[in-house]
Amino acid sequence: MSRHDNPTRLVLGMGGVIDGQHYTVVGRVVFSVKLDGELYFWNEFNLTDQKIGGELTLVYEDTESGSPWKLFKRLNLLEPITASEASSYQVGDKVRFDHLTAKVSLVGTSTVVHIEGRAPTGVVTGEISGYFNAVTGNQILVASWIGQKIEFFQGQTFTPHWMAKTFGLPSAREQGSAFENFGQRLGITFSSLLIAGVVLLGGFIAYADWAGNQPGTVRPRTTQAAPAFQLAAQTAGRLDGMNYTITSHTLVEVAGVGGKFRRHEYELKAAGGEVALLIHALDGDAKTWHLFIPIPVPPELTPLTAATQRPAGSGVRNVSNPTPSGQKTAPLDMVVVSGRVFAVSGLFLCQTFSPEGRSVPPELVRYGFVARNGSDLLLARWGETTLELHLGHALSDAEVRSTFAGGR
Repeated sequence: MSRHDNPTRLVLGMGGVIDGQHYTVVGRVVFSVKLDGELYFWNEFNLTDQKIGGELTLVYEDTESGSPWKLFKRLNLLEPITASEASSYQVGDKVRFDHLTAKVSLVGTSTVVHIEGRAPTGVVTGEISGYFNAVTGNQILVASWIGQKIEFFQGQTFTPHWMAKTFGLPSAREQGSAFENFGQRLGITFSSLLIAGVVLLGGFIAYADWAGNQPGTVRPRTTQAAPAFQLAAQTAGRLDGMNYTITSHTLVEVAGVGGKFRRHEYELKAAGGEVALLIHALDGDAKTWHLFIPIPVPPELTPLTAATQRPAGSGVRNVSNPTPSGQKTAPLDMVVVSGRVFAVSGLFLCQTFSPEGRSVPPELVRYGFVARNGSDLLLARWGETTLELHLGHALSDAEVRSTFAGGR
């Protein structure tokens, strides 16, 4: 297949409803970028709404860590930086997009190498532009410039489930791979014009704000391996005043905006039947351990409402999420459990591998968020119809290793 060929099932003429508006795919643009001496390509699909004259862009890239989709919309800044200022930023620098502060994650120069159908206004083959990507929470912010002309965008990954539902494409389940078209969780309503928002359209989705011709690519990378150290099954030890035995172990792959990593999850059981979940590398850090216990799920927290959660401090409006009865619940960046308010700190999707000794939920993927209240963490994970909730806290690496001696 040529670098210019369409690697997806999305083709010109297809349409779907996004935030109540019907958009049609009218064009596809192929971009290239050279990173560390290697040439990478990605596709951008131009979506238009004839009624309101709106444009959105779906970005698709096939990387070693999956095939993420992103949806972008133009961002109009009140205090924009200049093209000269933008060109001075390097990876690791902090940049402000009005009230949002993000860390630059990628700097590059993109080239338009192929156009099929109708491209966004002004985009032509051979056009070269500078850009940088910056990340804050689950948002990707982009600045792109040609000469002194500069434009800004917000973006976020979304799931293949949303893609399938919106455009009538085969789902990940039908294609046989949960992560074949990686996209992470969440989505937002475009009416809020804020990426960190989330919308559930027949399932958990993720998309974001942007339009135009700007690069949405991030550096391709491999999945971070799980920590080499493993606890041995049937090992017994005492944690938090309870005597536990390790009854099973699973390897879980977690995907978020920052990339993908694998972690170890151990099911523990006490003599009285109480169960707990011990997670090694909750956020990908091999030195961290967290102990969780299952807790009752509040009636108002369903897969539908969970999918509308947004990261605290993401710049999203603090709008309360109405329940089916019309009652107001906590703001979308917070979760209230037993009277305690937890601030959502991260959202993800995950897939379970190498199950040992326990059944795996039937969903090909599950979606989730982590929320915090002081040192306590709330872990929520759900599929289309079920949701589980755990309350936990951090443990030291030394404590866990000494408690369950004999790890390998």
